[in-house]
This record gives sequence, C-alpha cells and structure tokens, in this order.
Amino acid sequence: MRVEKINKEACVIITKREQAKELYSEIDKSLKIIRKEGTLVTRILEDTKHPEGKVKYIINGMNESKVKSILSKTLQESIEKRTVLA
Repeated sequence: MRVEKINKEACVIITKREQAKELYSEIDKSLKIIRKEGTLVTRILEDTKHPEGKVKYIINGMNESKVKSILSKTLQESIEKRTVLA
C-alpha cells in the first residue's frame, strides 16, 4: 500500500497482528471517532509470514496524546460494559 502524504506530526499505532485481531473492535471504534473528525487513517498490514507481523495505523494530522486519549476512553468504556455484563 502506498501512502501519499503523511503529516510530520502523524501518530502511528503499531500492534502485533495477533493483538490486532483481539483488539480489532476496540481499535475500530476509536478509529471511527478519529475519522469522524475528518482525519485520514491509513491501515498498513506488514507483508510478512512471521506470526509477529505488525499492523500499522497511521493517523495523519492528529497528535499522539489526543489519539491516546481517544483510545484509552474507548477501551475504558469497553471494560466498563464487560464488567456490567459479568
């Protein structure tokens, strides 16, 4: 996959491929919130046969602290839902 323009302040989230499968719904919720704000998110799957292959999400034009804040808020909401259901 080719990425045309990446802002030098772009935040990159890198997860191991197996973790990406487990966390997909939570990460996807966060990325939807980020995309709603009009931010470009590019998903790059590293082409490797190694089981520890990486998945990269490049978030263009949003600083790392804002992305971390959105991710942690989404994950916290998910944890709270699971706690209530348990």
